[in-house]
Amino acid sequence: MTTDLLAEIRSFLTETGLAPSRFGRLAANDPHLVSDLESGRSPTFRKAEAIRRFMSGYQGSRFDRVAEIAA
Repeated sequence: MTTDLLAEIRSFLTETGLAPSRFGRLAANDPHLVSDLESGRSPTFRKAEAIRRFMSGYQGSRFDRVAEIAA
C-alpha cells in the first residue's frame, strides 16, 4: 500500500507543482510526510484514505485560480 500511495503522491506533486513539505502540511499536517514515506514509514489505513481524499478534492491555491481566471 505504501508504494502505491507514494506513487500517487509523486504523481500529484508533479501535476500540481506542490513542494513535498507543503503537500504533507496540507494533506496531513505533517511537513515530513513524503520524506518519511520514502524512508519506509507506513501510514495507517485512515491516514492513507485522508491523504487520498485530500488529493482528490484539491482545488489548487487561490493564486492558481486567479491565474486561470486571468488567462
